[in-house]
Formats: sequence, structure tokens, C-alpha cells
Amino acid sequence: MLCHALSAVGISPISLPLVNIVPMSIEKPERSPVLVERICKLDRYDILIFISSTAAKTGFTWVEKYWSIMPSVSKTFAIGPSTAKIVESLFGCLVEKPTIGMTSEDLLDKSYLSDVDGKHIGIFRGVGGRHFLRDELENRGGVVDYLEVYKREKRKIAMEELVSIFSRKVDGIICLSGEVLELLSSFPSDFGVKGVVLYVPSTRLVRLAVELGFSEVVNTNGAETRSILSSLTHL
Repeated sequence: MLCHALSAVGISPISLPLVNIVPMSIEKPERSPVLVERICKLDRYDILIFISSTAAKTGFTWVEKYWSIMPSVSKTFAIGPSTAKIVESLFGCLVEKPTIGMTSEDLLDKSYLSDVDGKHIGIFRGVGGRHFLRDELENRGGVVDYLEVYKREKRKIAMEELVSIFSRKVDGIICLSGEVLELLSSFPSDFGVKGVVLYVPSTRLVRLAVELGFSEVVNTNGAETRSILSSLTHL
């Protein structure tokens, strides 16, 4: 979708996936016993949180397998409007999202999450990544479980693929996660990626990019296509 949107405004995008998203096998649930247990007890959660559109879509396939209808949950949250829209469409429930921004920090500003003492909270997400949201909710008294419905696998990239991309003029790089940012920073210095304008969706990733040595970093203030496009003023 992002590549199509970039093309529509006259930018020539080059897609370079660094991570493959691998859903947990729903055909072999015995490989994910903890996930199955938590899905089967979904009605015990007071709050559900969906981290991403991938978490929403993959999570839905698991819920659909074990529940004929979505169990009643007091509150459902999503990080970002696109994810919220997908959750509402698939699960048929009202979803709250950050008023401003689309990070874990922004979500935690919601007044309902300021005091979750004793509440059971399920977070749909992938394996790995940072634990800030869980840790902060636990600090506020919540009992938090992960429902990890997919995993990320580093994609093997041939040197020839990198050469074919960076042998031409690259005006900007869009990077939407810390994991991918760290992989990007490990590219051979010959490709000069750290000298290319880098676009990231949050203040946290701006700080990380600077720490990793990127010389020019732009905060798009969100991973939504609209936010990214509005930041690409010089391309």
C-alpha cells in the first residue's frame, strides 16, 4: 500500500523487506500451546490491545478458530487508526486508539489505562520487540499476557540485491521499526545508507537512528501512509 501511494505522488519506490512476518501455524496448534490456552480463555480479559494490523489480522484467524463470536471484553485498544479500523471491521467491536500519535507511549496516555489495578490485559503482538507497554501496564497494577500470533525472521539478502539498489541514487529511506533500523545500520558502509535521509515514525526511533550513526533523520510522527507522505517534502 505504501509503495502504491508513493508511486501515485511521483516517487519511485524500491521495496527492500529485511524481515519476513511468519504467522504462528494455526494448522499445528500444538506448536503454540500458550497461545492456544490464552485464546481459549479470551473471555477472562478485561482489556485487549492490538499492536499492529498484522497482529489484528493474524489474531482474528486464531480467535475465529476457537470462538464462534467475539467474547465480550470491557475495552479494546489499538495502536494507530489503521489497526483500529481493521480490529473494528474483523471483530465487530468498538476500538479506542491514541488521541494523538501512534506509539505505545501515546496509547498509555489514554485515561482508562492510567489505573488498571487488577485488570487482566491481553496484548496481541509478534514474538520479540520491546516490552515497554507490558512493563508500564504491570507497573500500573495490570496482569498482562502476550498473545504472540506471529514471529519475525531476518530475511537473507544477497549482496547482489543490495548492489542493484544502492548503485543508483537513493534520495530517502523509510524505516518503520527498531528491529529493521538495526538491520539497516549493519549494511556495509560502502553503500552509504547512513548518509541518506532516513524517515522513521517516532521520537524513539529518531533517537535510536542517531545513536546508530544516521546523519539526517526525519520524524514522520506516525507510520500511517498519510503521515509518511506529508513528511516527504523534498522528494
